[in-house]
Amino acid sequence: LVLFSVLAFYIEFHHWFNMQEIRTRNENIEVKSHVAPSPITSWAQIEDQMNRINPKKARHFREFLESSEVDPVKGNSVEELDTTLDSLEDQRASLNSELIQKWRGNFEEAAATKNSEQHRSRTKEFATNAFTVKNLRKCKHVILDFGSNIGDSLIKIIDSSLPEFDSGVSPDGKKLHHSLNVKSGNVGDGVYDFRKGDPKWILPKWIKQTIHNYNVLKKNQFKTNHVHPEDYCFYGVEGNPHFTSLLREQEIQIMNMVPRPIRHIHFLTEHIGAGSDGPTILYLDTVNKKQNFWGSSIFNTHIDVVSSGPNTGVPVMGITLTRLLKETVLPGGHVLIKIDIEGGEYQLLEEAINSSIFCNLTRVGVKIDMLSEFHNAKVVGSEEPIKKWKEMEGEKKIKKCGVGYGWGKFTQFMR
Repeated sequence: LVLFSVLAFYIEFHHWFNMQEIRTRNENIEVKSHVAPSPITSWAQIEDQMNRINPKKARHFREFLESSEVDPVKGNSVEELDTTLDSLEDQRASLNSELIQKWRGNFEEAAATKNSEQHRSRTKEFATNAFTVKNLRKCKHVILDFGSNIGDSLIKIIDSSLPEFDSGVSPDGKKLHHSLNVKSGNVGDGVYDFRKGDPKWILPKWIKQTIHNYNVLKKNQFKTNHVHPEDYCFYGVEGNPHFTSLLREQEIQIMNMVPRPIRHIHFLTEHIGAGSDGPTILYLDTVNKKQNFWGSSIFNTHIDVVSSGPNTGVPVMGITLTRLLKETVLPGGHVLIKIDIEGGEYQLLEEAINSSIFCNLTRVGVKIDMLSEFHNAKVVGSEEPIKKWKEMEGEKKIKKCGVGYGWGKFTQFMR
């Protein structure tokens, strides 16, 4: 019996050792395959590379923040955080240099090829898209914002995770909620009065409640750690070209924050949610200045577009919900979709239903929650899109795929 046990242990250990060797060999092969033919230079891609090459290092910063030893009250915690970030930055810089050097070596080798045909072919291979920019990255937890306007939705999403506090200002001692000032990085410069139903708090409240519900679901089923807004990748879609520079500035500002209050951000400026991918026209609202021209629409019959007068159309790119979901979502995660696009929601959702993207994602374990403002015929200036939506039973079809609507029902804000 003892000999049998020893023999069994030897066989099991030998199998484990061989698997470790194979795994190490595969990882080395995988690292090489990521380098050629072109380098990866954006931070998002480098972070993905780190995760594939050394997941332990990629998780280090997250583990540090989640550690109970990190106490913001203690003075040395700031120094520890800076040290950790410097270390992570050095690792990224080192990996970036390694990728560039390997690409440069491959390019020089190709350029030295004497055969003219091979020379042209190989140099073109390494020169084409050598330094690519990839703003859309696939994430397990994603927030899609159709109709980003001035980027206030992103701030409200971040605000949803900030703590509540007693202001001590109001006689009734009402609770307020912190707000982030993007330019200063300060928290508390602005507040929401959520007890009195501040309309500005509708989106943060929905985000907070929906992520909480997702955490409860995942904890009960899979015993995983809770997620928060900083674990989500955010993609905003906004067509009005007047907001392009503002949104780009906001993206850069938040992406460079330390620590970063959201995992990844990119605004698809001069893009609109549409029923098909490709060039289209957005008709601008030029009258509602206080509301940041919220009435821009794909319909030239929209009440605010009509009030703005003729010739307000501008060329933009249409992007479908199907395409954006396919390019940003990984299986087994959570997607939050907020839609407020002045009548364009009907075409956007109709296309997604026809492509079966909702059902396809929920089949691979993706939890989808949606908050959409549906605009009536008076606002849109036409009965046709609303009539078609009702005839195709759009809400019923989306619900059949398991898509969540706010707090268990399809939340409609009509105006």
